[in-house]
Amino acid sequence: MLIEVIISICFLIILSFVDIFTYDKKESHIPSIITTSFIIILLIIGGNVVIYAGLLGFLIALLLTEVNLFMGLADVKVFTACCMVLVTLMSVLYFTLIMLGLAVIYQFIVKKFIKDQEVIPFIPLIFIAFLGAIFIL
Repeated sequence: MLIEVIISICFLIILSFVDIFTYDKKESHIPSIITTSFIIILLIIGGNVVIYAGLLGFLIALLLTEVNLFMGLADVKVFTACCMVLVTLMSVLYFTLIMLGLAVIYQFIVKKFIKDQEVIPFIPLIFIAFLGAIFIL
């Protein structure tokens, strides 16, 4: 479990910086190769439990996309990969609850302080929720 957490933290740091500094406001996407390789590495390292946790994370991410909390496929992939690392149902639940709290704060910040045309990157908030879920456990 420790190696998965270390790899995940490294990937999330890289993704956060990529999301912050190369965020294209017109296209609003980050390179898919980074997020997809994150999931593939976790599938290689983990076992069957990782697949089940990833499936649960993917379903939760799709629900969050339906209510417009996630902006794109990269957010779904990163959320799914984080659930694959957390593995247990309680840790995925904590992660989801922290994510929902941050999403509400995010929506408040975007609507109150940032122009309608601008969007701030969301992957750093997923990283913060992931660290919160790890430290709770």
